[in-house]
Amino acid sequence: ELMKENKYIKTHISDIGIAEILINDIVNKNAVNFDMNQEIINSLLEYDANDSVRVIIFSAVGDVFCGGGNIKKMVKEGKALEPVEPITTNDLPEHISDIRAVTYLMRNIQKPIIGAINGAAVGSGIGLAAACDIRIANEQSKFAWVFARRGILPDDGSLKLILDILGYPKTFQWAMTASTISAEEALKLGFINEITSAKNLMKRCYEIAEEIATYVPPLTAKDLKKTITHALENDLSSSMKKIYELQKINRETLDATEALDAYKEKRKPKWINQ
Repeated sequence: ELMKENKYIKTHISDIGIAEILINDIVNKNAVNFDMNQEIINSLLEYDANDSVRVIIFSAVGDVFCGGGNIKKMVKEGKALEPVEPITTNDLPEHISDIRAVTYLMRNIQKPIIGAINGAAVGSGIGLAAACDIRIANEQSKFAWVFARRGILPDDGSLKLILDILGYPKTFQWAMTASTISAEEALKLGFINEITSAKNLMKRCYEIAEEIATYVPPLTAKDLKKTITHALENDLSSSMKKIYELQKINRETLDATEALDAYKEKRKPKWINQ
C-alpha cells in the first residue's frame, strides 16, 4: 500500500502486514495537537480491525519523535490545554479523551506496537513512547518527562504506563525531578529495550516486526498482548484464569497445528488466521 498522508500523520501497510504510523508535523517539532490525536486514534482503530495488519510501528518523520504539547500556545494562554469538546472515541469515558485516548488505545488494541523513537520525546511524547509495547531508540533520542516543572501532572497516561515499566522508586524520582535523560540513561533505567543508530532504527524495528509476523500466529499475538496487559492489572489467579480460557481457543486453531507442522518440517509457517 502507498504511504497515506493525513494532515498530521503518514501511514503505510507493508505487503506482510507491518503498518506504520508516523507523526508528520516537522515545523512544530512533531508536537501533538487535537487534530493529530484524532488522526492517530482513527488509524489505531482501523488497524486493530484490519486482519491483514500484524504489527504496528509508531514513529515520526524527521529527527524529533514528539515535542510534547504546543508549549508556545500554553505560554500564551498561561495554562495546559484541553480541547473545548473532549475528543473521545469508541464510547470511552470523558477522562480517556484526546492524548489519553491515544495512549489508552495503543495499550489496549490487540496489535503489538513497536516504538521507533527517532529523536527527542518530550512531555506527551513520553506518553506516546511509553504506550508502545517495545521501544527502540536511536543514539540521538532523549526523554524529557517535564510535566512537574511546568506546574502540571503527567496527564497523558504516562504516569501509570511508566510505573508499570519501571516500578515505584524509579518512576517517582523521574516524575518528581522532571528531568531529561539520554538514550543510554533510558536504557539503563529500563525504559527502552535497545539503542540503535539513526540510520538503522527503522530497519531494526522491521526486523522485530517481521519476526513476530512470521513466527507467531495472528490470534496468538493478539491474545498474548491481551494477557500481558491483563496480568498487569490483576493477580496471579485471575491471570491464570484468563490464559486458561484463551489457551483453550488458541490450541484448537488451524494456525496452532500449522505452527507445530512448520517447526517439525523446519520451514516458515503460513498463517490463515483460523
